[in-house]
Amino acid sequence: MRSYGKSYDYYNAIAQKYDDMYNDKYWENARKHISRIIEKYTGDVKNLHVLDVGAGTGYWALWAVEKGALVTLIEPAENMLQIAVKRLNNYPDKCKFLNTPVEQAPIDQKYDVIFMLGDVLSYVNDPEIVIKKLREFSHQNTLIFGTVDNYYSYLKEVIIYGSWDDYMFLQKHRKIQIGSQYGMFISRAFTQEEIKHFAEKYGMETLEISGLAVFDDVHLNEKYGKYFNNEVEHLLFAFKVL
Repeated sequence: MRSYGKSYDYYNAIAQKYDDMYNDKYWENARKHISRIIEKYTGDVKNLHVLDVGAGTGYWALWAVEKGALVTLIEPAENMLQIAVKRLNNYPDKCKFLNTPVEQAPIDQKYDVIFMLGDVLSYVNDPEIVIKKLREFSHQNTLIFGTVDNYYSYLKEVIIYGSWDDYMFLQKHRKIQIGSQYGMFISRAFTQEEIKHFAEKYGMETLEISGLAVFDDVHLNEKYGKYFNNEVEHLLFAFKVL
């Protein structure tokens, strides 16, 4: 199986399959959970400037644009971004597309809301560099929403299915190889304590950290997801820039 040096090379290769790969009950619930949390803190996104980092095929950009937001999409995988361009074809005046890693993106404005909803911090080379960059895109009270891979989920998988070397690598680097039948890449896992540390270190308030899509019912996820932060595969977080 092919191993990709960068996560976006993997996603560039599987772009045409991507939406079908995530078209199941879990991800349907996850998207509902995420949208509830975004709306909980933003209220109405109409006329807000939204930066969608790791925008993929444009699901969340379309979600925001349909609610009246102005969206800039940053996506390093060219084939993924081409799909997003087609998906947002009806909104030429409300979208801007940047085919670049976020670390290299030009800073030409400040944003009201930032999405990192494709496990961006888990997949970039250096999460701290990315957080610093996002602070440059932010003004006071900018809201940041993201997901990451959960360290304790990885730890369980390594203990059950991995080798001693896998375990030691995870312990030392907080990383593990993930992917699908189409290829693998390295992902960085986080605990909720590490997420809170990032927020505090870079001048942000942690509004919420929740286990993503624990239940089939979106209301149960919103109410009780935070009690499963050591069990689930993905963590959902919300920050406010101070």
